[in-house]
Amino acid sequence: MLNRKLLPAMTTAAIVALSGFSSQLFAADGAGTASVVIVAPLDISQTTGLNFGTVSPDATDPTSVVLTSGGAISSPDGAGLFGGHAAGSFTVSGGAGAVYTVSDPGTVQLDGANGLDASSFTFTSANTPACNDVAAGSCTPTLTGGTDTLTVGATLSVPANHPAQVPPYVGNYTLTVQYQ
Repeated sequence: MLNRKLLPAMTTAAIVALSGFSSQLFAADGAGTASVVIVAPLDISQTTGLNFGTVSPDATDPTSVVLTSGGAISSPDGAGLFGGHAAGSFTVSGGAGAVYTVSDPGTVQLDGANGLDASSFTFTSANTPACNDVAAGSCTPTLTGGTDTLTVGATLSVPANHPAQVPPYVGNYTLTVQYQ
């Protein structure tokens, strides 16, 4: 028969021994790897300003002037268009072969009394034929060789009988590019 004095000491020793054994029994080590690809930060800089040229709006009705990202200009409302227009142009640079998205500012107000609104921005990518005069967010251009050229167009809304102004009305806008 077991000695009653030895039983508690043996039980404690068994628990301690099994505790160490059981933690090793249910543990395992595994080796893993970690990696990263570093790409050049995206950069965008304007090379040509967006210019709607010289416009003669309707005296009684609002007028729209559409400048495509390809540089074509029209007025569905019949405003007089007298040249000097140009699509905006930007150089985008970053990681070679990377894909990116373009976000536009929505609506931009040009300064001056009774300000004018430019909106409905479109863009064309020199590297990606599917991105031809499309809305921002609808296409993902590629940085072939690490660069791309974006041309930008927009629609200008001119209120009826808008006052003439020289020098021209001017507004600033921001295009945002982000890796996809």
